[in-house]
Amino acid sequence: MKRIAFLFFFSFPLIAISQKNIEEKSAIDLIQEGLDLYEKEKYDESINSYSKVSLNDTNYSVAQYEIALSYFALDDYSKAITTLKELINLNLL
Repeated sequence: MKRIAFLFFFSFPLIAISQKNIEEKSAIDLIQEGLDLYEKEKYDESINSYSKVSLNDTNYSVAQYEIALSYFALDDYSKAITTLKELINLNLL
C-alpha cells in the first residue's frame, strides 16, 4: 500500500506537467486555420489542416467540403469529386 501511495504522489506531478504540453486543437480551430491558409493560397497546407478533423466530429462534413474546394483551387478536380462523393456515400452531404 505504501508503494502505491508513493508512486501516486511522485508520478502525479509528472503526469500533470506532461498534460500541459499537449495542445489539441478543436475542429473549429482546425477549420479556421485551414480557411486562413486557403485565403493565403496555401491550398496544400489548408488540406492538411482540414484533414485533422475527426470523422466522428460534427464538423467533419464542413472540413471535407473545404478540402474539396482546396482541391478545386489546385485544379485537382478528380480529388475534389472523390472527396464530395465520399461525403455523399457517408450521408454527410
